[in-house]
Amino acid sequence: MLNQYLKKGWQAYKRNWTSFIGVSILMFLVIMSAFLIMFFPILSKLASSITQIQSEEDLAMFIQSEIISTSMLMELIPYLVVGFLLIIIIGTAFNLGIIKMSQEALKGKTTWRTILKTPLSKIITAISAHIIVLIMALLAVAVLIAAFAVNIILGAIAYIAFIIFIIHFSLVEHAIMLDDFKAISSIKKSFNIIRGNFWLFFKIILANMIISILLSLLDGIFPIFSLLQMFVVTPVFLIIYTMYYLDNRKIKKTKRKYSKIKKKRKRKR
Repeated sequence: MLNQYLKKGWQAYKRNWTSFIGVSILMFLVIMSAFLIMFFPILSKLASSITQIQSEEDLAMFIQSEIISTSMLMELIPYLVVGFLLIIIIGTAFNLGIIKMSQEALKGKTTWRTILKTPLSKIITAISAHIIVLIMALLAVAVLIAAFAVNIILGAIAYIAFIIFIIHFSLVEHAIMLDDFKAISSIKKSFNIIRGNFWLFFKIILANMIISILLSLLDGIFPIFSLLQMFVVTPVFLIIYTMYYLDNRKIKKTKRKYSKIKKKRKRKR
């Protein structure tokens, strides 16, 4: 089953590799712009200081000077807040757009313009869902810390349970983008779908992790492997996660229809 997912994901990517690479580049540039906004005061001060260097004495004073002062940090806070919010909004918008692109790629062809069609309402819903999941994760972390305080073995068991718990919310954005679920219902949908076929989803995540770790190790020798991770591996697995959601969503719907038919037959009898 995993091999089929990998094969179909790769085939969908091959048909649309230019669109996915284009989106990856665009996402990188937009997020980098948000980072520039976050650190604009420091960068602007740094640039003005560099332009004033005209001699070796000026260079020595520049090196010894305190570029980041307390007042500078205070001035930086609003930029950091705005930049952080932009990164969350941009990242969520791109994720939702890529999910829709993945659905189109599995059917045939897609285009990078699909990400521009993501409704603002779905972005807000996805962010709301992430906040709810974050709150649940923080509560789970509190339980995890308490378990480690009692016993190491109990803490280890709690840690495994925590990882399994968090994995169940991996398809929240898929439920929002592809089936128009609201925040809370998308969390329930993600949990139920992954619970129904957990080990397959776990194998997909494990394959993704193993490939990513190997590429990061090889990147120390040949830097090109980081580009391979960014432009090939990540989009392929995003397609695979979407495929998993669509396949298991259909199974759930089929089961519901079948159960309804059985109930109707029993009533007639």
